[in-house]
Amino acid sequence: MDHSEKPKKQTNKCTKSLEVSVEQMDLEEEKRKRPAGSEYSAREDSLSSCTEDGLSLSKVKRKRRRSKEADNGDGEDVILSKWSVLESKMQDLVMENNQLKTQLECHQTYLPIQKTYAPAVGTSVGQSLGPEACPEDENDKITNEEIKTKVMSVLKKDMTKLKVRNIRQLRSKGLVVEVNSKVDVEIIKNSGLQGEGLKMAEPRKLDPSLIIYDVEKEHKAEDLKNELICKNFDGYNDQEKVKINEKINFKYCFKTKNEGKVNWIVQLPVREYHHLIKINAQRSMAAMADIRKVMQDESLDLLCIQEPYVFKNKVRGITAPLFEIFQPSSVYPWVAIVMNKRRVEAFQISTRDSDHIMCIQVRFGSFRFFIVNLYCQFSLSIEDFLRDLEGLLNDIDRSRVVICMDANAKSIAWFSDETNQNGSLLEEFIIAQGLNILNKPSNFPTYISGIGESNRDVILASPFLCNLIQRWSVSDKVVASDHNLISFRIVHKHGAVNLKMVKESYNIKAADWDKFGGLLSTELDENCLTRMLELSADDFLKKLYRILTDVCRRSIPRRKISNRAFPWWNESLERLRSGLRRSRKQFSRARRLQCDNLEQCKEIYRKARNNYVKEIRKAKNASWRDFVSTEGNRDPWGIMHKIVKNKLQNQLSIGSLVLPSGERTKSWEESVTALLHKFAPRDNLENETIIHKTIRETNNNYKNSNLEPEISYGEIGHALGLVKNKKAPGLDGFGPEIVKALWTNCKEAVHNLFNKCLRECKFLKAWKVAKLVIIPKNPEASKQLIGSYRPIALLSVLSKVFERIIVNRIQMHLHKRDILPGAECPLCGFPEETVQHIMFNCTEYTPIRYVGLEENADDWKKIIETKEGYNDFVEFAQGVFDKRTSR
Repeated sequence: MDHSEKPKKQTNKCTKSLEVSVEQMDLEEEKRKRPAGSEYSAREDSLSSCTEDGLSLSKVKRKRRRSKEADNGDGEDVILSKWSVLESKMQDLVMENNQLKTQLECHQTYLPIQKTYAPAVGTSVGQSLGPEACPEDENDKITNEEIKTKVMSVLKKDMTKLKVRNIRQLRSKGLVVEVNSKVDVEIIKNSGLQGEGLKMAEPRKLDPSLIIYDVEKEHKAEDLKNELICKNFDGYNDQEKVKINEKINFKYCFKTKNEGKVNWIVQLPVREYHHLIKINAQRSMAAMADIRKVMQDESLDLLCIQEPYVFKNKVRGITAPLFEIFQPSSVYPWVAIVMNKRRVEAFQISTRDSDHIMCIQVRFGSFRFFIVNLYCQFSLSIEDFLRDLEGLLNDIDRSRVVICMDANAKSIAWFSDETNQNGSLLEEFIIAQGLNILNKPSNFPTYISGIGESNRDVILASPFLCNLIQRWSVSDKVVASDHNLISFRIVHKHGAVNLKMVKESYNIKAADWDKFGGLLSTELDENCLTRMLELSADDFLKKLYRILTDVCRRSIPRRKISNRAFPWWNESLERLRSGLRRSRKQFSRARRLQCDNLEQCKEIYRKARNNYVKEIRKAKNASWRDFVSTEGNRDPWGIMHKIVKNKLQNQLSIGSLVLPSGERTKSWEESVTALLHKFAPRDNLENETIIHKTIRETNNNYKNSNLEPEISYGEIGHALGLVKNKKAPGLDGFGPEIVKALWTNCKEAVHNLFNKCLRECKFLKAWKVAKLVIIPKNPEASKQLIGSYRPIALLSVLSKVFERIIVNRIQMHLHKRDILPGAECPLCGFPEETVQHIMFNCTEYTPIRYVGLEENADDWKKIIETKEGYNDFVEFAQGVFDKRTSR
């Protein structure tokens, strides 16, 4: 072999790369090609030992000098050129390292002295665990010592089971009772401090405080606040910035040693976050059960699912009182979104819904954003899905959008091994729409199966939301699906809002009615009732509600809707789940390293997965059989009857609706407003006729004669007896059982309230606000049409009783004056004639008229026009119909 050609080959290889690792590989390759004993062997071995033992600049120079001294061949220039490149690289690294060391030393010296504003704001925290005891009347002259004496006297009987750490004063009037646990807090709440003229309040949470050091003295707090908002809340609209401006509090400043400078203490709104996950369930019931378990363990807020388990056109497998499932209106949906109702509110945007794409608007207080869930089916063209996605983005605020998609596309942009055609098309779409890719390198691929693994699931976000997203990660907690779980958090700087979409109700079956009666008699004693008589009717009701709420809380437990665990989950399934995760990791590792036992690991993984799915089905069937047997034997007409008759319906969520003009609503407020205008249109003064205007003026000038006698105890008892138990309460939360218990133990309070309303000719404002429940007319009807819904107004039970008393008096008044035609019949409560006979005799005009709120909101004024003979009720009727609202 001619050795003179070898330096040329070596030179060509050197020009391809200057990396040390590549040079080492080149040398080893040359070493294998050359015969033993070559004159270059000593130099190459020297370079090899240098790279293996660890590199330093001095070592490189020393090796180069030795190489020069030992070299006698023609290839000296080639070898030395390699040493020169390596030496220059080491020189650059040493200089960079020295600069970093200098910067680190400066930071360590500077940081203890100079402090700056921290961009991260934590959650609000309470100073202690304990309720606050304050006077009910803010003008009460009671001192803190007197409050402490009352508190200790009331808590004396509970001291054996109560551990009080400390009692301290508030800055304002009141005390804080610090305890060890939440159980102690409940004991204090139920101890009866309210009866001593004190009110109990939850521990107040303090917003996080920051210190801004060395601020120029001439800067005002308002200027600093504006600068703070401008630099830290960029991207928020003007309305949101105004709300944040109200929450930022520059509490006070204090002088420093530096002349002309001050330090400010600032309270900022807390940072709240939403925990979101995305996964493909592959139409698997076991995968849905796995997902439900993860949602419970991780306290998730939102879940985007592709290929969910569907049965009878509905997504199944995630059933819990706290979760709500959104799905497209198509027959066989490929996507779904699950929401935690206690944490967030959501509104489904159905303008572009299809089998494979859907969108919801999530809101948490004033903070809102959109979530798009998209599944790009592998057998279909991705261009059609991207076209639908582009149309959806044009319909919503694309500056606040997160897109969770199973793209079935590969690209190095989201860390796949290669880029295929679908990946290239998706890359172009992302660039054109100005979106950001959230995917990060992870230990787990987003997809892993028996045929391979890849990253084909993509999370996209707008630039504004991209700055708020944290903790993006891939997890293998869901083992029953080939797709791994992707989770991330959306953090925002709005203050916490207490969302009560799921309102707790009283558990009437567990009520202690003896304790209820005793507490009520103590609270509504003679002195209290005498003081309440001096109040107006509205204030009387507020006081009564406050006392009744306190008594109910102390004697009737709440029916809490909890995120309870699965009844069918057991330790055996937990062990199988852990074993499946372990075998899946072993199989993935063996395939990645191309081990000899790959087929064996694959078979172990397949058997473990099949066994896990089989045991889940077996456990669910056994649990269901046990539930049916237990509940069916206990009460055949109870829960089992409701399940068979499909009467257990979840709370209806209103999405986008089609308006009469053909347009669609784009927000929750627009949909609710459209429904309210349909169910209860406003009394439009501009479109009223001359007759309506005359009637309105006459009624407004009417004065009541106050000749109506007081409401008797017998009338109240008769009207209350007509109210059936187990009926839904109004907004006050007091059902028929509680109102009847109130009447049994304190008749005088109800009697005084109703007579106050009658004398003042008032139908109280609190009774005019109804809890409006929207239900579909037909389950098969389209949910996007306003006409597919009908309302149910849940009113206060006290208002129903009062209305019944007034209706009975009006009917009695009409019959006394023979205004109603025909004689009495048994079905109407009047003997001798039938209902049909009465209807055939209805040939004369009568003032009875149906009130149609939907078609004509002014019908009731025509009724009042025929007021001759019953003038005493006109002003009261005006009070009943005016200014009614719903929630």
